Amino acid sequence: MDQKQVSEFLRLLAHDLQNQIGAVDLNLQIMPTLLEDKTGKSLIDEKHPLHSFMARAAVSATEMIETLTDVQKFAYSIGDKQAPVLAPTDISTLARDCVLALGRPLAAREVTIEVGESATGSAAVDRDSVSRAVRLLVAEAARSSFPGSKITLNSTTDDKNQSTLTIHTNQDGLFDEQRPTLALFLAKEALKPSKVELQFFTGTSRSAVRFVFPNGTPTSAST
Repeated sequence: MDQKQVSEFLRLLAHDLQNQIGAVDLNLQIMPTLLEDKTGKSLIDEKHPLHSFMARAAVSATEMIETLTDVQKFAYSIGDKQAPVLAPTDISTLARDCVLALGRPLAAREVTIEVGESATGSAAVDRDSVSRAVRLLVAEAARSSFPGSKITLNSTTDDKNQSTLTIHTNQDGLFDEQRPTLALFLAKEALKPSKVELQFFTGTSRSAVRFVFPNGTPTSAST
């Protein structure tokens, strides 16, 4: 990573951490007024929405700290001058493996993650870096989704042998090229060696990002 990239990385990291810390701080400020009623009975238990929100915020902060360890390794890999290992990779298998790899951090999330059964061909990519990008964006979607949300990964191959992988959510605004996040920034860096294009879609109660793999001529995107 060059100096400009490191600067952008740190700015986005500070922004994400500030949001998490701000949410916890706000709820800590109002919690004392909700701790007990006039009789002294506690109004906060594990089923209380505020308790649940605080627990989710704590999980998010913990996830971000754990992610930093991987990010450090990732930053070094971006600066590695060795050529990427481009090899035929089955996209649907890659998607399923990514979700399985996220099993532990996703276990604390009240979201549903599904991988479509569509069969796809293979694309010549650096599997490690593409897998890292997919995991980053799926984890970002899970972290930013409301409880009960659904995230779906669908892979397809068209008649021109163009393979794509789309991450769909049922919330608007999660994926937006004009509103960059740390995960999106890192995903773009990871995809550069494989020349994978990202396309973004948003609307009422939906948001999606599509990975377009370098097989054949890219087609017009539609959702």
